[in-house]
Amino acid sequence: MSIRIPCQLEKPSHRRYILQAGGKNNRNEGLIKAVAQAYGWRKALEIGAFSSVKNLAKAKSLSERYVWKILRLAYLSPNIIETILNGKQPPGLSLRQINETQLSPIWSSQTHSLGFDAARQTVSRADTESLKYAERRSVTAL
Repeated sequence: MSIRIPCQLEKPSHRRYILQAGGKNNRNEGLIKAVAQAYGWRKALEIGAFSSVKNLAKAKSLSERYVWKILRLAYLSPNIIETILNGKQPPGLSLRQINETQLSPIWSSQTHSLGFDAARQTVSRADTESLKYAERRSVTAL
């Protein structure tokens, strides 16, 4: 008896991934964990549990640089976050790729830069709202 499971092996960097046929579910548990961590840390900073990223890093015994890399995820477009949580992100998308990409506070630009929707290039009302949100948060560069 033999069982055949259609799949595709890819090597986007130094890791191998098994993708279901048709790319229906490509959950990256490490990336999902990092997103959850980013939102938790952002909330902790907003409520004043930590006075700075430096204090947060020290309390977690992590480098300040690493904490900043994770915190960037908390400012991604909600559509990108939802896509990542549903395992529908582009194959091979990783925390490293996100951190190596110059991201704009305009959500549609983020979507394009990370390869989620290459066709979408217009600035919408949601983009204007995301930019206003970023300005309120004093986020000038992610």
